[in-house]
Order: sequence, then structure tokens, then C-alpha cells
Amino acid sequence: MIQNQEVALQSISGLRQKVDKRLDKLQKYITDEMITLFKKEKRDMEASSRQCERLMNGMKNTLKSSINAVKQNDNIETIVLYQRGQSEVESCRTLVTMLCKSFTSLSIEHQIVPGHDIIGDNAMGKIVVGKQPRCIPWSHIDLANPMSERRVKEIGKFNIKSPSDKQNSYARGVMCMPSAQIVVSDFYNKKLKLFTDKGQYLNEVIVRGNPLDMCLVNKNTIAVAVSSPGCVHLMKVKASKLSLTSAINVSNGKNCYGITHTDGRLVVGTGEGEVYSVTQNGAADLLYRYNNTCRSLTHDIKKGDTLVSVNNTNPGDVAVSRLSADKRRTDVAKVGVVREARGIDVDREGNIYVCGGESNNIVQMSGDGTHVRELLTSSDGITYPRAIAVCGDTFVVTNTSITDDERDYIRIFQLV
Repeated sequence: MIQNQEVALQSISGLRQKVDKRLDKLQKYITDEMITLFKKEKRDMEASSRQCERLMNGMKNTLKSSINAVKQNDNIETIVLYQRGQSEVESCRTLVTMLCKSFTSLSIEHQIVPGHDIIGDNAMGKIVVGKQPRCIPWSHIDLANPMSERRVKEIGKFNIKSPSDKQNSYARGVMCMPSAQIVVSDFYNKKLKLFTDKGQYLNEVIVRGNPLDMCLVNKNTIAVAVSSPGCVHLMKVKASKLSLTSAINVSNGKNCYGITHTDGRLVVGTGEGEVYSVTQNGAADLLYRYNNTCRSLTHDIKKGDTLVSVNNTNPGDVAVSRLSADKRRTDVAKVGVVREARGIDVDREGNIYVCGGESNNIVQMSGDGTHVRELLTSSDGITYPRAIAVCGDTFVVTNTSITDDERDYIRIFQLV
């Protein structure tokens, strides 16, 4: 027994040493990985900063030299400096365009991987680099290629129907997450579905009622407007899964159609045309009453207003409207190019994007509605578009075509 005990103790001690060596190795590996990723991102950031500084200093020197050349009446030098300035301005446009596409808020996190044994490859977790698109300061946007002048290019299309669906999909809302994932609300199947931005199916969850419009509350939480019964669902999107965190029963019992989040509060549009500010306990404060269903809402970060799409079809009636925090209403567009306005969103420059349900088009308009252009029409296969989500220079559109098969697809476009 003594000999057996000694052998067992030696075996335990030997195993402990092996485990220690294994964990030391795994810790070194993941530590080195984190340091390497950090250094790479830091180098990229510093390289962009140096590039901006060099160009800025060059432009300042050109400006200073140009002022001196004009004072000295040196026409030849003035012309040379003018040409140099033109070249620098063009370089600046190119640089800002590039920065607009790559400007992100970066996070490096250590995540523990559940379900792995202590000496497995993922015992020490993993390093996850998150990149959230950010906006270049507004005053410098005009140096880049404006979104209002870019052409549309289709870059993707994928099927959103899942094996458990009892009928064809009817996507009434779509949301692009900062984590490069897409959430779709399926009205008929009473589901929320999660996909990667490339169309890979990740997860789904059944909801009580029919889900419609959606909005982002924070980087991993969305709010979903629901009808029959009228309520708002708050959903967590984390680790490639959807989960219900809470439900807000709107006190007036109205069916919720459009929804957005602004200044820490939810703003909800109803089938009767009312727009309410809704608290966490469901209390609703009426902001405005339109003459028709408020299908979709979005928040204009640039101006701080709520944008509302109104389901009107009669010429002269409002199609797109603004609501300020103090309940002031300003109409942006009347029924015309857009009929039966549905999904609505806004880009980083303040341009508004609207789905025309009856007009079968996707329209881009300036923030005040003075400049309007059709991005997509029925000739591009757009029939009864219902929802749109803008992310950077791309946007996602849900189609409710008269053919069942087309209803199962969403399409992704880019402004180039």
C-alpha cells in the first residue's frame, strides 16, 4: 500500500507539472497573440496619422509659400504653387475617401471559451478584435466622394428562410449590427433571425406576436416593434445568438410598427399614425399624430431628430417627416417619387434612404428633401420593398415580391 501510495503521489505530481507546463505554454501563446494584434493595429493607426500629418504640413507650407509669392508678385512661383496645391487637394480627397471606408472604433477583448477542458487548445480563451464603423467629423466629409453622388452596385444576396419555417419569409425589418451581423424580423413566421454579413445562418428565436421594425439600443442590444399584441421586445445579440432580455407592454395597447432609439428613450410609431415616446415600464407620451400608419422610424444623429416614414399614397400627403425632441414637425417629402413609404434609414452624411412600397423603388434624398434621386427601381428587381438598413457605404434591402421565392431573399448594395 505504501509503495502504491508513493507511485500514485508521484503520478499526481508529474501530471500537475505537465498541466503547469501546458498552461504556461497556452498563456504564452495567447499573450503573444494579443500583443501581436495590438502592435499591428497600433502600427496601422500611427501610419494613418503620419500620412495625415505629412499631407497637412505640406498643404500648410504650400499655403504659406503661396501668400509670400503673391506678396512678391512672383507670377511663375504662384502658378507652380497653385498647381502643387491642386495636387495636394486631390491627394487629400483620396485620403479622406479611404479613411471614410476604414475609420473604426477598435476594441481588443479576451473572451473565455465555454465547454473546453483545462488543457485544451482554448483553455486560456481567445482574443477577439472588434471593429465598429465610425463617422469622419462632419466638417470634413465634403472632401470625400459624397454618398449623394455615388452609383449603386449589388454585392450580395442570400436566402433567409430556415428549415423550421412553416411558410415563406416576410421580412418586415432589418438591422446591421456593429459585429458585422444582420438581424431580420420575419413577420409571418414570428421570428427574429441572425446571419453573418455574408449570409451564413447563425441563430433564430420565436417571438410572441408579429415582429416589424427594429433599432439599435447599444452595440449588442436591439429593440423590436411587435404587433398583435402591441409591445416592444429588447433582444441581446451576443456570441452569435439572439436572446430575449425583456418585453415592454405599451400602456395604450397600440400595435407597434416603427421604432428607434434616441437620447436614452424609445420612440414608437403605431398603425393609427401616432408617434410615442415610450419608457421602460411602458408609459407612452404622445409626440405627434399623423394621418396614416408610421411604418418605420430612424434617428438622425447629425440633427438629433426622429425621421418618420408615413404610409400615404395620395399626392400632397406627407411621405417622410421629421420630429424634434420638443415635438416640432417638419415634412421632408410629400407623396410623389415615393408612394407608400416603408423602411427608412440615414447615412453618416445625413442623407435619407426610403423604401417606396407602392412606387417599387429605393430613394435617396438630402436631409431637407431638396435633392432626391432613385437608387433602385422595379427594373432592378425591386418590388414592394419593406425595410432598409444603412451601414457605412452599404445598405441592405428586404423585398416582399409578389413571388414567394423572392420573399425569402434579402439583397446587399454598395455605393461606390
